Amino acid sequence: MKTNPVEHKFGHPKPYPVSFGYTNKLKTLYLRGKIKPKSGIYGDRLTKKTVSLEHILPKSLGGKTEIENLALASMRMNNARGNKPLREFLTPEALAKYIDQFINIKIPEFDGVKYVSNLLKTINKVLDMEKV
Repeated sequence: MKTNPVEHKFGHPKPYPVSFGYTNKLKTLYLRGKIKPKSGIYGDRLTKKTVSLEHILPKSLGGKTEIENLALASMRMNNARGNKPLREFLTPEALAKYIDQFINIKIPEFDGVKYVSNLLKTINKVLDMEKV
């Protein structure tokens, strides 16, 4: 794992893993080239350098780091959203494009149809919560 020195409170550098968010099977498969979506859930372009895991229901609002609550997004869009309402960032067109990238993927470690089905349930749940 790549590390960068981080200044310790007493002035001594300490190596900490470079990380943006969390790791999960979804991101790992992307980074290993086993799944190859070109765009993230918000329609943003994905690369190995910019990809991050987006929590559909943010962790700060009780969301879990489980595949049904995760989507790929660029770090820029993930940062921009933070824990703001999903409906402010997710468009029907971007969602359709994102989902379409996974429908025909079925490998031993990942079933695209199952992922999409569970992801849509989470998205609908979050959008319903935001109506209140």
